[in-house]
Amino acid sequence: MPRFLSLAAAMFLCLLVLEEELWLGPACREVQAFLLLLPWAWSWRWVRICDRGGFPREAGIPTLLLLPVFLYSLFMIPAGGGRWLVGLNQQSPFLATWAGLAPFLWILAASHWGESALLGVPSGRRRRFVARQLVGQFLVMIPFSLVTQVHAWGRSLFPENAELEGGWPYLAVLALEVLPILLILPPVVMLLPKALGAVPGTSLWQQVVARMWRGRGRPPRVQDWDPGVALPNALALAVGPWRRILVSRSLQGMLRIEEMEAVLAHELSHLERRHGRSLLLGFLGAILLADIGLRWLWGSSLPWYWAWLPLVLAAFPFLLASRVFEMEADLDAAARDPSLEAGLVGALTLLGRRTQAIGFRHFSPSRRVAEIEWAGREPHRRAYWQRRAKLCRGIMRGLFLAGLAGLLGETL
Repeated sequence: MPRFLSLAAAMFLCLLVLEEELWLGPACREVQAFLLLLPWAWSWRWVRICDRGGFPREAGIPTLLLLPVFLYSLFMIPAGGGRWLVGLNQQSPFLATWAGLAPFLWILAASHWGESALLGVPSGRRRRFVARQLVGQFLVMIPFSLVTQVHAWGRSLFPENAELEGGWPYLAVLALEVLPILLILPPVVMLLPKALGAVPGTSLWQQVVARMWRGRGRPPRVQDWDPGVALPNALALAVGPWRRILVSRSLQGMLRIEEMEAVLAHELSHLERRHGRSLLLGFLGAILLADIGLRWLWGSSLPWYWAWLPLVLAAFPFLLASRVFEMEADLDAAARDPSLEAGLVGALTLLGRRTQAIGFRHFSPSRRVAEIEWAGREPHRRAYWQRRAKLCRGIMRGLFLAGLAGLLGETL
């Protein structure tokens, strides 16, 4: 996922260049000063990882996320890439998007190659790994570049001051910006397994999932996740009736059968309770509310970097709800069967020896093991986490509705 976060950051920088022309105006020095913080953040993260004896996967995150974006910004500022892109954007936004991100893909290819070399991946497999990652990122870029072209065509149908007039003209412009994004989200999510290196899984795990599935419709398909590097992780994806569970081969090699069954039960809980939908709605609503609040506080005097602030502010409820949902999924999996509880504790204990924290969206493995054992002794503890998860679902849906209401109230 750091690679796709890095790609998203590069897309954001490219759009800032094309829409705001920041690399040409007086704000150029502010942009340069902001981007100079990236290598410092990268170095600080490396020091923290070395101090605690981090896992190679964690050590790769700052390189995959921050360093490519910093190198891309060097292309945009000193090399004059931003000035060239603005001229190309006047002719074709579609071509400008691809031309603007092509250098970043070369930077990512070098990053993938260096990462696989450091991890000792054989040269033949290394080429396949880099090619697969680039193909996946191309698949993600295609719909977004089409959206930029459709957006440019649609904006030409309305007067230039439609955004300032408010009312229905503003809503029409906003619809042209938002609706294409909503339309491409489902196919992008459905392309993610292929982009992440998923291949058909074994029938054993598919039978386990079919036996434990309690949701509506057909049980999700289980696929082997082969990212090409050591990555012990599992991921649940869903778009309506389309459901997938990706399990990395390194995780399958680490765990016993009963531990793998517990991991699958954990991912099934995410799909059955639709945690992903609640997180997405809440995140979008929080972005809308943060955007409205910032514009209400500063008005038209907002600095250029305000565009990052709604994302940062919206991340707080997203991360808090994610932790509660992860704990609820743990306790749901443990409650299915006593053997699954022991398997989940074993899996988390093993992962806890490899890394102190699986990610920002999770509690530490030791905390999760303690909560699972506590809920096994006292059932009211599981009910407590279920109440917290229900409250988080309500808050995330409330944020979405409040964001929509605030947007309509601001424009009508």
